[in-house]
Amino acid sequence: MSGRRHEKIVHALLKNIFRKIIKPGDKLPTERKLSENYNVDRSSLRIALKQLESMGVLDIRQRDGVYVKNYFKYAGIDFLKTLFSYREGKIRDSIIDEYVVEELLNFYIEFFPAMLRASLRQFSPRDVRTLLDLCEEALQNMDDHHKVVANDLKFLFLVAERTNNMVFHLIANSVAPIRSEILYFFLENISRNDLKEQIEIQQAIARSFMNTEESDATKVVEIYRKYLITQKKMIREKYAATHASTEMVDNFIKNSV
Repeated sequence: MSGRRHEKIVHALLKNIFRKIIKPGDKLPTERKLSENYNVDRSSLRIALKQLESMGVLDIRQRDGVYVKNYFKYAGIDFLKTLFSYREGKIRDSIIDEYVVEELLNFYIEFFPAMLRASLRQFSPRDVRTLLDLCEEALQNMDDHHKVVANDLKFLFLVAERTNNMVFHLIANSVAPIRSEILYFFLENISRNDLKEQIEIQQAIARSFMNTEESDATKVVEIYRKYLITQKKMIREKYAATHASTEMVDNFIKNSV
């Protein structure tokens, strides 16, 4: 129970820091007040504060108090991983919006193709078959968003494994919760037909992974990059359709890649 309380405090404070409800330079209330606010014992609270300090988002000063640091300057990717990993039971507590997803997509559009390039020469026919099976399983379970997301992450991890590079693999582990949030946001904002088309495109690209020569690697990677850019464009268009539109916004979306 203490562990769960500790996780809840970490996530609650991270959300407030991420949303700038608690700003850099702010001093947190005393331990006593925080314990009362979050209805937890001081032991759980101290564990949470220490974890947040190790992540670079808090500065614990002896005899002075706890201050919020600028996570842009001091935090690492574990800040986002922890922020997006938390679940209250089976309920996702997402804080993602269209602005955050734009930044996450821009990162993933650069990261995944780089990892893919490093892995292509290591793909075996069996690996390609596994990727195709994951796509097929996603097609058979399009109404189960959890299944679609889980299969996409398996796709991510197999590509990471084939890089034979520890750094890529560890970054993929950290990126997985972030990728999950992107996908849930994507799935909630596209039609079933659009999802089917996207999975079939991924399936077609996966077939090209087999026996890719060095000279073809750049082409395959660029195709996958365009596939990810298409997802970003679809999210933009779907989100804009739910809001009051102006001519300026319409032109921006039309001309955006």
